Amino acid sequence: MKFYVSLFLIFLSFFATAQIKKIDSLNIELEKTTDPAKKIDILLNISDIYVRLNQDSSLNYSQKALTYSFELKDTVRIALSKQRIGKIYCSQGKYKPALTLFNESAKIFKIKNDSLNYAGVLSDISNVQTIEGNYKNALKNLIKARQIFRKLNDKFTEASVLNKIGSLYVSINQHDKAIGYYNYALEIMLEKDFKPAISALYINIGNAYSNMSKSEINKTKKVSFSKQAEIYYLNALPIKREINDLKGEGTCLLNIGLNYSRMQKYKLAEEYLLQAVEICKKTNSLTELYKSYQNLANNYVYNNEFSKALKFAKKVFHAYETDQFELGVKLKSENHETLFQIYMQQNKNKKAIFHYEEYIKLKDSIYNIDLVKSVNELEIKFQTELKEQENKLLQKENDIQKLQIQKSNIRVYVLFISFLLAFFSIIIILLFIRQRRLKTRQKTVLLEKKLLRSQMNPHFIFNSLTAIQSFILKSKPDEGAKYLSKFATLIRIVLEHSRIEYVPVEKEIESLKYYMDLQKLRYENQFQYEIIQDERIQFDNCLIPPMLAQPFIENAIEHGIAPSKKDGLIKISFLKKDDKMIEFKVEDNGVGISNTSINRNNESHHSLATQITKERLELLNRNKKDKIFLEVKEKSNKNNEVEGVITLFCIPYITRNE
Repeated sequence: MKFYVSLFLIFLSFFATAQIKKIDSLNIELEKTTDPAKKIDILLNISDIYVRLNQDSSLNYSQKALTYSFELKDTVRIALSKQRIGKIYCSQGKYKPALTLFNESAKIFKIKNDSLNYAGVLSDISNVQTIEGNYKNALKNLIKARQIFRKLNDKFTEASVLNKIGSLYVSINQHDKAIGYYNYALEIMLEKDFKPAISALYINIGNAYSNMSKSEINKTKKVSFSKQAEIYYLNALPIKREINDLKGEGTCLLNIGLNYSRMQKYKLAEEYLLQAVEICKKTNSLTELYKSYQNLANNYVYNNEFSKALKFAKKVFHAYETDQFELGVKLKSENHETLFQIYMQQNKNKKAIFHYEEYIKLKDSIYNIDLVKSVNELEIKFQTELKEQENKLLQKENDIQKLQIQKSNIRVYVLFISFLLAFFSIIIILLFIRQRRLKTRQKTVLLEKKLLRSQMNPHFIFNSLTAIQSFILKSKPDEGAKYLSKFATLIRIVLEHSRIEYVPVEKEIESLKYYMDLQKLRYENQFQYEIIQDERIQFDNCLIPPMLAQPFIENAIEHGIAPSKKDGLIKISFLKKDDKMIEFKVEDNGVGISNTSINRNNESHHSLATQITKERLELLNRNKKDKIFLEVKEKSNKNNEVEGVITLFCIPYITRNE
């Protein structure tokens, strides 16, 4: 362990060299400049660099910038300096003074109509509110900031707000929503190739998955979520090192350690958490430092090393108990819970009860703070409106008494007319619904007839019977009888299936085999076919609409494979995409759609049955939450040459019991 820590410290010294060189260069520029405004900008720039290396140095430069800003009476730079100091205070866990500075900055930016900086400081205010558990107001400020950035068409900064909205949802354990916002922000940052934000978002997405693993009961899903978290963390770590973000690296190591602890890899978790402690001390990042202490304590508790756990848990408890550090509500709650577990194990019941009671108080406050605040706001609003109404009523009391009879009569007339209108409206609506249902039913019946006619294509029937007759005339009665039996069975299946909305997948496969065998006979084995079945699908229980693919297979044979000079191949596959959807795919190696269009003088080769199928899908999808999707596209090789057509149905996974 000592070897790894020593090696890590050597790496840190090398890691900071590039940033120190940049700071030295800026300090030289600072000494040379005589422009007071430029001097302030350089000081804030140096402070920004030190944020990742040393919080105390960053604070020192920001305070100098604030002093010069007051001397210059530059209100915008005063606001920027206060905002920078507020961010450092946040990192050090001094949330109340940070919030004061943020509010002062916001007031200046608002007066100056500086929308961009105003939105930025609203975002900073939301950070403090989220940590304090004031989620409702935090979300309000983030939404307001996002609206400003959208109005300014500033996608880059909007992405940072989306990131913070994601973090807010993590705080209230809505991790699916959080991941959605993170991914939206990540898409923007990847497009901009902004590595600091990309690495931060990788960490945040990892946090969401790691927290999901913590709350997930199913062991398989827990492992899956933890693995997902590990992937994102390990993607973030090299980027943090590449951009010399020492503070961000500490955060990343902290989260990797926490995730390994949840994966029950306690020794590995300990290594990463101790590395995080070293970086947090070096950068004076107190928030992350005490989180590292707390996670080390939890890790030792999980591994039944209670004396070690107590050492680190006491560090966290001592920090907020003696007002050395202002912890967030969630971290305090977690610390009390850990101390309760340790003292219970050590049979120190009095101390255990104390920490348990504190844990319950804080836990309740996390979940009830928004509710109480919302109720108070609604109560104040209600009382204000009520008072205004009473004043108006007192002022107009005489007029109301005079008009009371008239209003009563008018009310009766209005109620009567309203009743009549409502009655006739209901009748009209019911008639409209009934008429619409009848039209839909008529359309469905018409489509079924059209579909049946398309399935019973006269050319197909004639050619199939001619081919069967040929077998008989060539003295191959057995072959002829076999294909005649298949033809009769196919006709029966088509007639049966045309009357029902859904059939088991195995029945659809059966009808496809008969159909393909007869088409092979008709085209004298010009093509082969293959049906691929996913074993995860219950073919006897899973239901799909019948005869969906037949029009597209017919197109593939007649317009794709028949004009082609090579041996034809049609692949039909039934694959389970996920728990909700089945992929039903027809793939051929014919001449493709575009080439067919050329051969037919730019006329569409899609058959009437294809159009009927699309109309049929519209009816099937009506009023359904999970819809059937259809996609028809050409497939190409590396030389961008067309190699056939893929027809893909995405069908909801429906069983007989649903």
